[in-house]
Amino acid sequence: MPDEICWQLRFEPSKWIAEKHVIKVYVGTDGLHQDEFLRGDHPSTLYRGSIATPSLVAAIVNSKYVNSNPLDRVSREFQANGLHLSKQTMSNWMVWLAERYFQRYMTE
Repeated sequence: MPDEICWQLRFEPSKWIAEKHVIKVYVGTDGLHQDEFLRGDHPSTLYRGSIATPSLVAAIVNSKYVNSNPLDRVSREFQANGLHLSKQTMSNWMVWLAERYFQRYMTE
């Protein structure tokens, strides 16, 4: 007899993964870099010095523009899942994203 297959759909609410990146800092001891601070490479980011990752910004864009949720509602949903992210910060990200990545499409 063939085995039976039973499908179930499990929901896992949003989860946040904090990525820790260690950037090595050294002080030059001789040559051209004597007494200079030397730093390793930083991971590439969308916004310099920001916690924003492409997946986080994509979730905000999807919620705002695809699901038509205002940023205040997105902020409250994130807060309910343990992430305090203000609507002003998300708004700044959306403006910067539009200026940087979508400007050329808006002028054509």
